[in-house]
Amino acid sequence: MRKKLDVTPPENLRRRELAVVEQKRTYDLITPLYGGGIKANEADPITVVRATEIRGQLRFWWRAMRGGQSENDPTLKIREDAIWGKAYEKKDEGIPPDQTIQLVVDITREGTPIKPLEMRGPRPFAINDIPGYIAFPLQPDQKERRNARPIIPDVRQGVQFILTISYPERLRDDIEAALWAWETFGGLGARTRRGFGALSLVAVVGNGLPYQSPPRANEVKSWIEKQTQKYSKAGNFPEGVPHLGNTLQLAVTPPSRNPMEAWNRLIRKLQNFRQQKDASQRSAWPEADTIRQIAKKGPAAAIKKFPRAAFGLPIIFHFTGKNAPEGNYTLNEAKVVTNAEPDKRSNKERFASPLILRPFLCADKQAVGIALLLEGSRVNLENLVLQDDKRDLQSVNEKSRLSGTLTPGEARSLTAKIPELKNETDLLQAFLKSF
Repeated sequence: MRKKLDVTPPENLRRRELAVVEQKRTYDLITPLYGGGIKANEADPITVVRATEIRGQLRFWWRAMRGGQSENDPTLKIREDAIWGKAYEKKDEGIPPDQTIQLVVDITREGTPIKPLEMRGPRPFAINDIPGYIAFPLQPDQKERRNARPIIPDVRQGVQFILTISYPERLRDDIEAALWAWETFGGLGARTRRGFGALSLVAVVGNGLPYQSPPRANEVKSWIEKQTQKYSKAGNFPEGVPHLGNTLQLAVTPPSRNPMEAWNRLIRKLQNFRQQKDASQRSAWPEADTIRQIAKKGPAAAIKKFPRAAFGLPIIFHFTGKNAPEGNYTLNEAKVVTNAEPDKRSNKERFASPLILRPFLCADKQAVGIALLLEGSRVNLENLVLQDDKRDLQSVNEKSRLSGTLTPGEARSLTAKIPELKNETDLLQAFLKSF
């Protein structure tokens, strides 16, 4: 028989409350949702908005706002995993649920499937107020266009959902920073950096930060600058991590009547900048003539450069007309190859643009277009490779590599045909200054 313990239990038991923030945040998508499912170009067949996707978006924007680190801090990966979780291996000790971030999504409106494009003869045209310039991945390919009814994926308009998020109080600053940046600059689905799936926060219920209405249209730029100072964390960001710099590189369009109008206005500005024509209605940029020279289908280019690679890669070129280079030509950034493996060169499949374009819905029900340039992740303009459908046209090595970097003289020469360039050697800076 056990010995009776000489212990007097307390008269009143108090439940220890864990310091946990829990909120329900309601969001509208103010632009159509493109993709977002497990298959490319398609919405998820079970739920149009997935909690795992939102967690990934919040991780990205947390890095962009709080990923700076000093010499004595743990590595970025350790800090990120401690906040957002990780895939655990067999011998790892998991984090208790009350010490991690929990996300639950409830769809309140699944939205309406709409077509972004329609075929008019052999060519696709944008419909439903969607900017056709950025909807090109949804176009049917040349083979599909031969069918009587080419397949064009749907996008979803009018999606609304509630995100229930809970997290330890000690992580409040980190979570609020990530949420604010995602709501202001991010979105859901594919091509969010060009405005698809843009968010608008509608309501907040819970014990965290209360709902704060967005600024009026004429206050957006100053509001973003103040909020960035509030939420960002000073420090040195690891190389290659996209982030908001100490000096915010931001431009805002004049107000529009609604988000779709602001979105179209913003994308037209990008289209006009990137597709400038000269007096003969040929491209004023040097890439086409450069490819003609490399493919031996034209004379030497006045400027043998690919400056528009700065907007992101890959870029696909297709020529038409007499004596035009045949097939498609793809510009990519080449991976760095060691001397030990000179014949094992492979190219990066994609380099996301550091330029973010999206509409923003304001408190006065007007909307503006936001252009934000992220720091820390740029295309290496001195390490480009051009491919046709079958082979590399230009090897990337010390003796013969393709470049996208303009010299001051080349920038002045191009400015004569492209006034918006304003003698800038950095195209991204020139685009922001064009606002």
